[in-house]
Amino acid sequence: MMNLTLHERSEKLLKQRIKQLNPRDPFNFVFMGDSRGDGPNDNCFTMSGEFELVLKKAVELDPLFIIHGGDTVYTGKKSTWSTLLRLLKKSHQTFLCLYA
Repeated sequence: MMNLTLHERSEKLLKQRIKQLNPRDPFNFVFMGDSRGDGPNDNCFTMSGEFELVLKKAVELDPLFIIHGGDTVYTGKKSTWSTLLRLLKKSHQTFLCLYA
């Protein structure tokens, strides 16, 4: 899954996990958002490490998927997106990002 987009990778992971589920078994999911921080003086999307901590705690819940509700990065610069995507992919979770 090296060259897949986050969406493609997440879709593939979700399909794999769904196949392993018993339809009667409960499952967890996480809804999160606002990973953008206060801007350039606050490491943008990392919020000085707080986003990584929240993401780590979310992963500990072993969710079937994680929904990110928006405000993912402070700016649309490629460097901020690249770092956010690296963090999300590193977690090995299924991410569904909502954009409006």
